[in-house]
Amino acid sequence: MSSRFSGAFISQKQRRKLYDTFGGLVYYGPFSTLKIQKKMFGILEYNEILGTYESCLHEAILNLTTKNYKTIMIIGAYHGYYVAGLALISNCNEVIAFEKDVYLHEVIRSWWDVNDLPRLTLKAEATIDEMTASDNNTGFVFCDCEGDEISLLDPQKFPWQAHADFIIELHDFYKPGILKNLRSRFSKTHKCQVIFDNLNERELNKSIIEPFKIKLNFDEFPLHRWIRVNNVVTYTFGRFLILEKNDS
Repeated sequence: MSSRFSGAFISQKQRRKLYDTFGGLVYYGPFSTLKIQKKMFGILEYNEILGTYESCLHEAILNLTTKNYKTIMIIGAYHGYYVAGLALISNCNEVIAFEKDVYLHEVIRSWWDVNDLPRLTLKAEATIDEMTASDNNTGFVFCDCEGDEISLLDPQKFPWQAHADFIIELHDFYKPGILKNLRSRFSKTHKCQVIFDNLNERELNKSIIEPFKIKLNFDEFPLHRWIRVNNVVTYTFGRFLILEKNDS
């Protein structure tokens, strides 16, 4: 994502209230019932605890993870929300996750301490060599790698990718033309769909929280995606490319 800012200023006390209210579980969405380590409630964004985070992707995630992938891959694992969530709801045997900030690896592994999840293989930065070494067992890729998708995703260079499905967060604001290039590369092998951030996510958050009488400020959404250009904050908008392999 373009920033790690959640869009709501909440205190550790409020985060703890969310955590306790929902029994230490993700409350809503495709990752509902995923257990959260106590030490992690202060790390997660409020909408990750709620389960509303990037709600625009919920339908695509539920659709793709009904397939019987042997292995799923996450490029850009961050603190493991998607790694553990996708592991929870898929039928895979192994999850391969790449996160170049290795200090986060302990946080990612902590999801496995409290959840019954398939085998985790955790690696540092995703590279061209790693993509070359992968094989057809990898059936689904979730990619959020800040512009590096342009060098890591290409079915001509990495033939296994012609047989995998993808959800890709696009970062054209870092490297213009990513969407155009990826659609061209995968046009013969995949159905392509572009999904945008859900502007109704703030209302969804409110509808969940209000009955529980938890006071949070949601007025910042969707100002949670931004980058710095020449030391000036520039706001961006979330765009995702869904690539689903052709049936034939």
